[in-house]
Amino acid sequence: METINISEAEAKTSKAGKSYYRFNTSEGWMSCFEEDLIADLKKCLGSDVPVEWKERNGFKNIVAMGVSSSPPQEKAVAVAKTAIEPFSVARQMKDTSIYTSYSKDLLIKMLDVEDPTAYKSLNELMGKAIDLIKQARDAFE
Repeated sequence: METINISEAEAKTSKAGKSYYRFNTSEGWMSCFEEDLIADLKKCLGSDVPVEWKERNGFKNIVAMGVSSSPPQEKAVAVAKTAIEPFSVARQMKDTSIYTSYSKDLLIKMLDVEDPTAYKSLNELMGKAIDLIKQARDAFE
């Protein structure tokens, strides 16, 4: 096995119509025709990877891959961070929706139980309902 650095992956089609990938490596361009191996190699862009390759008809073909000792690439970390950000935004929006619903339900119940004329406005009563929901939420965090 020889350790190479893979910097680029490119999908290609052979003259016979077979799909394969070409990888730009520290040893030049190398091809790979095995789908499982291609998927693993694409995950290693920007990393050093031990591979076994054979030369056929003047082309270098990757036929096996060892375990990479390089740390995960920065691109994968960036993708993971961007995937988490939309989730946290969606979660925050859902929480806001839930607390709004709780506050509305509490306001409706307060209108049945409390004397609405005791408050200067409906907004003041809604503020009290919101404060109670926040107090309950904080008690369980």
